[in-house]
Amino acid sequence: MKIVFATIGYRHEEENGKVLSYTGESTFNGVCYKDKKAFGEKKGICYISEFGLEQIEDDLADLKEKFIFNELTREEYEESREEVFKNNGWTYEDLLNLVGGEGFEKVAEFVFNMVDWQSPETYWDEYQFNPEEDLELFGLTWEQVEKAWNISREDNIFKQPIWSR
Repeated sequence: MKIVFATIGYRHEEENGKVLSYTGESTFNGVCYKDKKAFGEKKGICYISEFGLEQIEDDLADLKEKFIFNELTREEYEESREEVFKNNGWTYEDLLNLVGGEGFEKVAEFVFNMVDWQSPETYWDEYQFNPEEDLELFGLTWEQVEKAWNISREDNIFKQPIWSR
């Protein structure tokens, strides 16, 4: 087994690279696991929120108990463990899809850089989009925003968080 350090936190892996667990570390606002290398390479889990880390710990304990009491085979246990990580972690692709998909790469990077304990969904839902600044900052056009977020520039709704629309 080896320890692989991330930007914030670390993970335990087998020698073949199979992830055994994730451990978060403290930030200014809470705890998270964040791996800028995984984000940049668009490979693997790059972010786990504080709640996600807690959920992983609880779910893995439940799986271990089921395995010990022969309610799961080794194969079922391994598959279920990987599913726990996928359900509670965020990949580059997950973040990109959250903010609008292809063409919104700068927005995905912005969200990745800003989250430090909370769910990316929560952060993005509460984000105050300012078209005068953000279109240029993110390299977007009105047409991209209207299509991806199903809004119109005539709606004049950008004074509210995204979640309230």
